[in-house]
Amino acid sequence: MFKKILALSVMIACAITFSQTANAQAVTKSTLAPQPNALITLVSPNGGEIIKQNTSTIVTWTADPSLQSFTVELWCAPDTKWSVLAKDLPMGTTSFVWNVTQPPSTKCLIKVTGVNVTAQYIEDVSDDAFQIQ
Repeated sequence: MFKKILALSVMIACAITFSQTANAQAVTKSTLAPQPNALITLVSPNGGEIIKQNTSTIVTWTADPSLQSFTVELWCAPDTKWSVLAKDLPMGTTSFVWNVTQPPSTKCLIKVTGVNVTAQYIEDVSDDAFQIQ
């Protein structure tokens, strides 16, 4: 008898190759690979906000409990690279106080990246740009 499992934090994909024998099939290869279904969702700033320079604002997100650590990064035009605001935030963290010292910009994005126990990275970026004034 089989029971249906409704929720898993990690899904398993299984590929099995069968070879034909005289009267039965024999398993010749089995590969198990963990597949991430962990989610991370940036809540704020997520687009449209105007954040004042030289103030503090809270970056918030929701995250699957299987994520082990987090990095928060910022991109503002005309930069070409993301800059790290916070790194190695521990499991269970869902916010970060950002002291806004960056120069004014009309196009900024926040990215939050989580890593799980198998070193798979899951990230979310602001849905739209916000401003620093």
